[in-house]
Amino acid sequence: MFGYLALAARVPVAVECGDIKIQILSPSLFRLEKKGPKGFEDRATFNVVNRDIGSPRFLSKASGNEIEIKTPRFIIRCPKVAHSLSEVKVTTPGGETLYQPKDEPVPSQFLPAPGKMPKTWAMSDYPRLVQAGKGWDRGNNATDLYVFVPTDYQNLRHDFLALTGPTEKPPLYALGFIDSRYHPYTEQEALGVIDTYRKKRIPLDMFVVDTDWRINGSHGYEVESKYFPDMPRFMREAHDRNVRLMFNDHPDPVSPDPLSPKELEYRRKGLTKMLGMGLDVWWYDRNWSTSLGEPLPGLRKEVWGQWLYRTITLDFRPELRPLIMTNFQGIDNGYRSYAPQPAGHRYPMWWTGDTRAEWEFLQRGVQNGVDMGVLALTPFLGEDLGGHVGQPSPELYVRYLQYGCLSPTTRVHCTRGETRYPWEYGPQAERIVTDYARLRYRLMPTLYSAAHQAYEDGTPLLRRCDLEWPTYAEAAHNDQYMLGGDLLVAPIISSESETATPIPTGGLKAEFFKGVELAGEPVLTRTDSQLSFDWGEGAPAAGVPEDRFSARWTGETAPAPKTGTYTIVTHSDDGIRLWFDGRKVVDAWRPQNNEVHSFKVQLEAGSRHTIRLEYYEGTGNARIKLAWIPPSDRPDGETKRDVWIPPGQWRSVYTGETVQGPRTVSVSAPLWQCPMWARAGGLITLAPEMQYTGEKPWDSLTLEAFALDRNGTVRRELVEDDGTSNEYLRNKVERTEISQTRQDNQITLTIGGSSGSFRNMPASRKWRVRLNLPVNGNVREVSIDGRPTREFQVVSGTSRPGAPLQGGNDARGRVLIADLPTASVRKGRTVTVWLR
Repeated sequence: MFGYLALAARVPVAVECGDIKIQILSPSLFRLEKKGPKGFEDRATFNVVNRDIGSPRFLSKASGNEIEIKTPRFIIRCPKVAHSLSEVKVTTPGGETLYQPKDEPVPSQFLPAPGKMPKTWAMSDYPRLVQAGKGWDRGNNATDLYVFVPTDYQNLRHDFLALTGPTEKPPLYALGFIDSRYHPYTEQEALGVIDTYRKKRIPLDMFVVDTDWRINGSHGYEVESKYFPDMPRFMREAHDRNVRLMFNDHPDPVSPDPLSPKELEYRRKGLTKMLGMGLDVWWYDRNWSTSLGEPLPGLRKEVWGQWLYRTITLDFRPELRPLIMTNFQGIDNGYRSYAPQPAGHRYPMWWTGDTRAEWEFLQRGVQNGVDMGVLALTPFLGEDLGGHVGQPSPELYVRYLQYGCLSPTTRVHCTRGETRYPWEYGPQAERIVTDYARLRYRLMPTLYSAAHQAYEDGTPLLRRCDLEWPTYAEAAHNDQYMLGGDLLVAPIISSESETATPIPTGGLKAEFFKGVELAGEPVLTRTDSQLSFDWGEGAPAAGVPEDRFSARWTGETAPAPKTGTYTIVTHSDDGIRLWFDGRKVVDAWRPQNNEVHSFKVQLEAGSRHTIRLEYYEGTGNARIKLAWIPPSDRPDGETKRDVWIPPGQWRSVYTGETVQGPRTVSVSAPLWQCPMWARAGGLITLAPEMQYTGEKPWDSLTLEAFALDRNGTVRRELVEDDGTSNEYLRNKVERTEISQTRQDNQITLTIGGSSGSFRNMPASRKWRVRLNLPVNGNVREVSIDGRPTREFQVVSGTSRPGAPLQGGNDARGRVLIADLPTASVRKGRTVTVWLR
């Protein structure tokens, strides 16, 4: 019924010691297995898909009642008849204890940081669900430990992925712009949104219809005909606009046993019914109150659902990559809780749950995206850009989208009653977001090559700096990252113009009531110096209920500290009404999940102002805050932040100015800038501007090169394939090596002849080469393919609003531009520049 990941045929040599089996799987990995109810296990499991990692050499000898296994890196000793894993001893060749196993499984844990590698790191295949033909065997669960003795982080990552399987490569369109909203779209409304993207020339590759596509928006797979009277027609219309479709599924089980034939067949029929109509991607949303069961206790619904939805999709369309979107196991609504299970990295893409439209959650999003590529090997982790709940300011929206356009996935999303369309946040925000979305599409060859590297060796698209510079403590910062191999990105994740602080007062009279209508006599009266409370699911005070209470605060602000325009901000969960100087300015007397409301007002220094705020709590969390943002001398949206610059020379992609690392610098970024630098020697491949990823073939590309600042060679690889099929698994890809060499005043850029092939690959290609010149470098001579030429230009430019890396004749600093005539992709090309 379903496809499975097959175990390699050769079973590594095992040494049995009574109830314990020992296998040396690589020079830096061994297995300790306790005999299960059905004996020792050599079949593939849900977590472990391959044990044939290499052919490590080891010596085994018996001496008395003990067996000794010796390798160059460790020695394992075990009684000939052992009954417990605790009887096994693991030491260094010099006799130092390396690892002491126990009979209990090791809890799931994150991989160690590159700069903090332990002597050993262990993983349990637990619970152990065993592949058995076309089904699963639940009857041989046992403690099964895999112990890594890494030489470095890359060695540990290699062995882990060889054991548990690689991260599958998503289709190219998954890297495009995705629009999502929890909203009961009709067919015409959804197509109208798509048409607006196209009319405004904002790139779009995928459109998401949340759970309301089906009857009652909850259970089953019957289409809601009042919204979509002809679902196949809607899907055809979207595809005609070159947009893929993702549908949300909050699955309710029809059987408590997720492996029951009834449950599996129900899920298969439901999912393939919609795939058969033309659906491209399923969004598996794990659900909370009801959800898929666990096939074995501890094998969580998140990772089980990832496998199930991916496998049903793959079986239905075996020739196409089975993209799904799922919850990241271990991050709950933006909050990191625990490490995912060992198989949690295999099936992209992931998102972090229902976050809020607050700066805190943008910060968490960046930190999770940067960390999880290193610690959990999940290179395609994304956010609800803009936040799921609440209405972001234009500034916060822009900063969310700048990060999103420079991260693995770019998906805006929000809950009911709100929107995340770029055109809803004012002309300035729309212009900036459009610029960065177009930048993302220009970067697509670089991003897609990085996606292939993630499949091949686990290197994430967002690279925390300690992957390359593990000896520097600052390199482990998780609020900046390398995007691919050459761009250093430091998103703006806070605001100097939107830092709201509780409004100081002379004391507010607070009255609390039972019930949500402020009725009757208050059960508590007190004085509060400011209004900033987060009670969670508790009560505000003794005598006040945890749920279904209301409150009223009245009084005056403290004197305003300066003259100017103030932004008054409220956060409420649930209802709120606010009067400021007798004028009702917020009226949201309804259930809310920490929604933000704001308004601007002109205040004079020293002035006091009356406040009346009414609030009610329904059920769940209770929160209320009244704050203000005083006037600022900074332009709206301009924010400072510190950035650690790694070793070497780095060039601002906005100004062309260089900075030498390692050092920490303070940068000030106006709203249109997301701080970004290219390393000296960087080689970035850019595509033409597109409205969707498949709009144009890659037969005309730009090489954006940044001159080396010293003698040496830098190499990068452009990897292409057909973008959708599984042929990449059979190495049906085209590879082009691109390099830069500097020898004194001579810089040579080489675009190698490509090797490999894939369906519909371009036979020829035109290149534009753009070399960002050294600050003091003047061009003396240029040759193309070994022949001197005057067919080039040197252009100069300065910082100005707009996303960087625009190609064409754009310049931030001094740039040499040379157009190479169209030639076979098999032909190598060179541009050599001699500097004065």
